Amino acid sequence: MCRMCLNVPQIPNVLKPSQGTLKTFILEGNFIDTRVSSGVMKSAVVSGALLLLPLLLDFIAAKLHVSYHIAAKSEGDTFSVMCSDKDSGFGVAWKGPKNRLIGEKSDPHTSSTLHGTQLRFKKIKKEDAGFYTCKSKSDSAQFELVVTVPIRFADTPTKVIAKEGTDKILKCEANTKFEWVIDGEPPKDKIKYKVLGDGLLITNVTLMDSERHYACKAYQLDEGRFMQKNITLTVTHPPRIYEKEVIVYGYVGGAVNLTCKVEAEPPPTFKWFQKNNRIKIIGRELRDSNPKVSVLSLILQDNKDFGEYKCEAENSEGTVQSRFSLLNGTQPSAPVAVEVRSSSPTSMVVYVEEPDITDLENKTGMRPNGILVEYRSKDDEPSYWHAQNFKLAEDKLYTVSNLTANTTYQVRAATLNPAGSSDFTNNTAYTTTSSAVILSGNMPIFLYALVTIPISLI
Repeated sequence: MCRMCLNVPQIPNVLKPSQGTLKTFILEGNFIDTRVSSGVMKSAVVSGALLLLPLLLDFIAAKLHVSYHIAAKSEGDTFSVMCSDKDSGFGVAWKGPKNRLIGEKSDPHTSSTLHGTQLRFKKIKKEDAGFYTCKSKSDSAQFELVVTVPIRFADTPTKVIAKEGTDKILKCEANTKFEWVIDGEPPKDKIKYKVLGDGLLITNVTLMDSERHYACKAYQLDEGRFMQKNITLTVTHPPRIYEKEVIVYGYVGGAVNLTCKVEAEPPPTFKWFQKNNRIKIIGRELRDSNPKVSVLSLILQDNKDFGEYKCEAENSEGTVQSRFSLLNGTQPSAPVAVEVRSSSPTSMVVYVEEPDITDLENKTGMRPNGILVEYRSKDDEPSYWHAQNFKLAEDKLYTVSNLTANTTYQVRAATLNPAGSSDFTNNTAYTTTSSAVILSGNMPIFLYALVTIPISLI
């Protein structure tokens, strides 16, 4: 026996590399030391090929063809696998994981087609997982079905109601491991929030607890999947008033709104009283879009409309009242002058000169404290005006925004004081600049003036 042949590694055992720096080749998962002589290398390769030859011949000789060797499906999915005899074309039989023969009426069931015998799963169940064997008279083939179970929640309501001051458990049940998350993080306050086996206990519920974001997060680490249920907590409590005593001014012939705003859950019902008499006149009460706000709109016809008003808000948890003192003030005088000084595509700068303060306004505290600018375009309803309120400015310049480029607006202004607004000035027409005009902060003053000259001023 030659000395070289004695160094040939034994196959199919794993080839062990020699000591030192090695360069290796991979042959079917085995490492081969390239430091052996070329003759040894050739012998090893030939020996490996001889071992692989039976596997190759088996593959070539295989008569059965299965459309899947392994398939991962979720519980509840529909799925089918085809098995065919490539040579004879004869029918084949399917057997399940427990070596149970599968027929046309079983579950799963088989059906014969021109291409072979099909194994069909109408609705995959967890117990369907395993190896399935396709058999002919002379051969067999297998495929493996892996069944993944979707994450499911049970007894996990997404909307929960709790009474202020009580303890409340947020429930969560899942078919896998889960954890609680508050505002995106695990609970930090272990006294306030206690994790139970099937829920999260919140002790001494407050209004702040209704502003947190709760989630039950279930996960399957081996499959890299997770799902979470978001839970909204609503805390019920009696109405709370923002202002118990409110002083409001008005004047005969003017309009005034009394606004009653509360914090309450559930939303309250409102009642209005004048001097302890319930107000039932249709149209006098305006319901705000916010169910926790009620507005009483009054047109002051004479001095009888002044005096005490009361708003009462009530829900299932309690009742609260707010009192309004409507006092007789004076209507302010209209502005002395109104002029549109400049504009951009989406705004205009309006100069409004307020009237001089009278002695009566000084004595009664009815001095002007703001400017009301109203505007409308030809596309607006004739009776509808957009409005923007401003505090008095020393330079008497007020920027009206949210306009449309290259549009003509009618503009008017009124003076504001604690009792309401004055009469409006005459209308002024003004056209905004085109959107193509770009005003630069570095633009020369004379050029800026040319760009902002009113297109039309009536």
